[in-house]
Formats: sequence, C-alpha cells, structure tokens
Amino acid sequence: MATKYTIRIHAIPLSDADGGRANTVTADQFAIAVDGMNTIFEPADIRFAFDPDRDWRPRRDTSLNSLNNGGSDWWVEANGVAAGLRGQLVVFLRWGKDPDKRASNWFAYPPDTGQNQPPSAQLPTPNVDFVAVTNSGNGFEDRAGVLAHEFGHYLGLFHTHPGWGNTAVETIESLVSVGGTAALDGDLLSDTPPDPGRFYYTEQVDASSCGGPASFKIGGKTFTPQRSNLMSYFRCPPVTITEQQITVIRTTLRHPTREHLVEASAGVRYAGVFLPGSDAHALWVGDDWEGFTDKWKALSADGLRLIDLESYVIGGRRRFTGVFRSGSGGHALWVDDDWKGFTDKWKALSADGLRLHSFETWGEGNGRRYAGVFLAGSGGHALWVDDDWKGFTDKWTALSADGLRLHDFETWGEGNGRRYAGVFLAGSGGHALWVDDDWKGFTDKWTALSADGLRLHDFETWVEGRTRKYAGVFLPGSGGHALWFNDDWFGFHRKWQELSGQGLRLVDIEVFGSLVD
Repeated sequence: MATKYTIRIHAIPLSDADGGRANTVTADQFAIAVDGMNTIFEPADIRFAFDPDRDWRPRRDTSLNSLNNGGSDWWVEANGVAAGLRGQLVVFLRWGKDPDKRASNWFAYPPDTGQNQPPSAQLPTPNVDFVAVTNSGNGFEDRAGVLAHEFGHYLGLFHTHPGWGNTAVETIESLVSVGGTAALDGDLLSDTPPDPGRFYYTEQVDASSCGGPASFKIGGKTFTPQRSNLMSYFRCPPVTITEQQITVIRTTLRHPTREHLVEASAGVRYAGVFLPGSDAHALWVGDDWEGFTDKWKALSADGLRLIDLESYVIGGRRRFTGVFRSGSGGHALWVDDDWKGFTDKWKALSADGLRLHSFETWGEGNGRRYAGVFLAGSGGHALWVDDDWKGFTDKWTALSADGLRLHDFETWGEGNGRRYAGVFLAGSGGHALWVDDDWKGFTDKWTALSADGLRLHDFETWVEGRTRKYAGVFLPGSGGHALWFNDDWFGFHRKWQELSGQGLRLVDIEVFGSLVD
C-alpha cells in the first residue's frame, strides 16, 4: 500500500481594511473545489484536507488583498504570513492590485529544490510559499481544475508549455523554427509531450480547445500536446497527471521548503483490522488519560465496551486510543501499573468473572508499565509475558494443545533482543501466528490464510534495523474482512467510515511512525 499524505489547507479570504474589495467566495464553495481537486491528485496519493469551520480565516488587510506577482519582492509579506502557519498550505483569496478591477489571474510557483528550471520559466525567488487565487465567488465551486493547477505549481510542477502564461503565436513559431519540437518542452519531463499552449491552439488550429484535432503542425513539425494534463492550459476532462509529474510532487514534499506540510501526516500512521459486524461501535483516538477515561465511562454507559487499547507517546505526551463495540456485563480497564500490581489485578478480576482481552506494555524510566482491557467471560485463559521467541512459541504450542487460543500479541525491543507477550482465551479450531515478515510476505500469508478460513484478529508492526516487520494473530472466521495499513489519520478515519458502512467493524488498531514513541 502506497504511503498517502494529507496536506491541510489554511484559506485566508481577504478584503481591504475598510471592508472594500471584499471576498465573495464562501467556505462551502471552496470545500467543493477542494473535493474536486482531491480526485485529480488521487494518483499521487496526495489528499488535501479543508475544514470550513477550522481552516477558513477571513482577514481585512488592504496590502495582502492587493497581492500580485509583479514588481520587486512582491512575495515577502505573504511569505511572512505563511511562515507563521507551518504545517499548512496557505491560500490567499485576494482582489489584486487594481483598485477598480478584480484580478483574474491565479498564481503559485515551485520551490527551488535543485530541479532543472525551464529557461522560459525561471523562478522569481527560491520559495514562494503560498498560493494566490481570486476572491470572486462567481462559479468558484466549478474551478477545481484551476485550483489543482496552481497547487501543482506549489508542489513543484511547471507548465507543459513554455513560460508562465500565454505565449504569443509569433513567439511559439519562432521557438519551433530555431529549436524544433524540443523548444516547446515546457517542463523538461519526457512523459509530457511538447505543448504550444492553449492560446496558440485556439488561435491557429481550432477554436474548440478540447474538441479540435489531437495533432497539428507548426513549421512542418508535428505536435500532439497532452490536452488533459493538469499543468497544461487545456485541462480537458478528465484531468490527468503523469508518472514523472507524480515523482516531482513526491520529491518536492521531501524538500525542506515543503516537508513541513506532511511531517505530521508522515510521522503518525495508522493500521486497522476489520471483521464483519453491524453493531454499535466507536473509535476514540489520541487522548490523554483523563480525556480517555472520561470517554470510556461515557461510552460504557451507552452500552459500548472497550475491546482494544493502544498507548504511545507523541511530543512527550502519553496518549491513549481505543476501539469500542456494543457489549454488556462487567468490564474493567487497568492502566499504568508495574508487573506485580498488574498481575495481582489480573488474578482478582479473573476471579470476578472477567477476562483480559487486550494488553499493552511500555518502557518508562528504568521500568516497564502494563495496561489491560477486561471483559466479562469464563473458561480457561492465560497471560504469557516477557519471553524470547523460542520460549513464547513453545508456550503458544503448549497452550494451544490445552484448548487456548492466542487473542492479543505484543512485542517490543529490549537490549539487543526482542521480547514477546500474549493473551490467551478458550477456543478451538484452526489458528495461526505469523511473525517477523516483510510487508509482501505478510500480505501473501494473510491472503493464503484468509482463503483457508482464517481471519486476522490482531496486528503488530515494528522497525528492526532499517526494516519494518509485521506480525498477525489468525483465528477461524468467514465473511468480509479488511486490513488497512500505513495511512494518516485523515485517510484512516475515512476508511473506517467507509468500511463501517459496508458491514465491517474495526477490531484492532495500531498507531506507529517516526513521531510515535
């Protein structure tokens, strides 16, 4: 599964200090355009998030409202505003410099990442760190293609035709006369054909820019521009982007000028295991202990039970995430205890008719802390913790023979080795544990075991050296199922909603990434 990035937009609709030359675009119009733009960027695994309530920030500022891309240092003031909004792509909806006539041009520029710059499209400065669009609401919701085009510039793409705007017919013909077809290679990418531009086409070839002939001649040379391409001025539907353009975008997002946009998206990732279900359910993510326990109590009172717990640290703060399903009867949550305290509580709750279902452990200072989710249950059960691989698999084999099945699996690095822990509950039928594989090996095994009537119930991932490893606990099952891996919160939440609507329920969540301890 490709790594998907979500980029949050911060939109600033502008008017003058006295309210004049005011923006007329609505937040809902802007959101519709963003949704359309997301469809265009989907092949690049890039998504743009825009919340009309949170990310729409009107401002009265005559100077910014006069923003235009001409003169000296025109970008400085707007760059200063963008610098204060790290992690967000800033869009100014402005009138322009003319006091009486609203500017019709939208503009953005690639950052200087060291890429080859077309001779006819030199950058005005190493980093124009914003996008500027119109502040006219007239038909704005239908201009997803134009917005995507400017975002394409911001993410490193040049026009497929020469220059920054329309190029005169005489200039195009002169370029071809001197340099042949290569002279109209606007972006220096080999998978976007040379392009004279839409202006030349409508003036010299056909007034219908999308309905006219695909190929034509200039000075005896044949041209077949990619009229659907995002970075052309044609943008005939459906709008497309090429593989090399995608590579440029992804490379640009790793450059210091743009990486702040995806640091959080790339640094905190989510994975989830889904199994059939139609019951009430909930997901609560990334809260502190007080907030999480408040939500646990509220959801418990509503007839939901916590079935899976994740605990991790981001930015020096311990966070808790939980998966809730419909349930009744006794239950308990015991968190942040040492081993003796935890096992004492485990024995006491077991005697009271509760069974451990989800287990978490983490290092803290010189010690280790433990947490557990308990649900009503009876029958045999076991907890095996802090063993090496041979010891753990020997115990797994022995407990399996005694009619127990592994339900929850944990692993962590300790010193130069790796330790393993498992929660076992009464069960029968086929089962499997697949550990320490790469992604392809794991998904191949997941597919094979699924075909044999087993379903993934618990999933773990960790980094060993420079390699990410995967492990899974499989139990008997049938019907629909899914594993969604390595997505950011925006994408994971949408997938959770989508799969929930298809009759699947999240049963296990993993949170990991470079920002997660």
